[in-house]
Amino acid sequence: MKLSILGARVIDPASGLDQTTDLH
Repeated sequence: MKLSILGARVIDPASGLDQTTDLH
């Protein structure tokens, strides 16, 4: 679920992958 760098953080906050997606 990587729609956008800053968007992913808001989309999957409880998924735990928000930080990982932010790095990618």
